[in-house]
Amino acid sequence: VCSITIILVSTQSTGQAPPGDQKTQQLKCMRDLGDSLSESQITFVTNYSDTLHDREVRFKNENNVVWVVIMGRGLDMYKKIPSWFCLGATDYSFRKCHEVTITLTRGGSL
Repeated sequence: VCSITIILVSTQSTGQAPPGDQKTQQLKCMRDLGDSLSESQITFVTNYSDTLHDREVRFKNENNVVWVVIMGRGLDMYKKIPSWFCLGATDYSFRKCHEVTITLTRGGSL
């Protein structure tokens, strides 16, 4: 079992993100996630790009092996639930998914 030491998330630039409260909330969520991960000695970096369309997450473990996960839809692959009082409200394994392609590769850099 390898421990993750660095997580790099690449997504569209905040300049292309929804205006107002949604952009502010996205930045706050990324900061909160980074703060939480740092408690487990995991470095979390968010990289905003003006040219990137697909979203990707890069993981680096203690052996300096980098894994790249490319998600065409980003994290928006789950369909909305009809109510917060149904299966899938808190357990995503019960949610239906949109059609999505996820590519996992080994290698690259952070």
